[in-house]
Amino acid sequence: MALEKQKEVNLTAYSVVGDDKKQAVRLSATLSTSDNTNDSANQFAMDNATYMAHKAEVRKDITAFQNYVYEQEDLLASEMTKE
Repeated sequence: MALEKQKEVNLTAYSVVGDDKKQAVRLSATLSTSDNTNDSANQFAMDNATYMAHKAEVRKDITAFQNYVYEQEDLLASEMTKE
């Protein structure tokens, strides 16, 4: 008998923009070490008018989140190869 381990990580962020600090977009990602689960990343416009008014800022946040997801994927992969 062998212990088979897997790890799942859920990441969530919000792009908050404007003087009134509105949440324009919700970003999420799920990462897993399981071979049966595909990693996924999603974005959801919570306030389309705010998104349209602050597209450049929101897109920077989306890029920053995607880079964060890549970093977390790499960390997760390195954790599993150490074991």
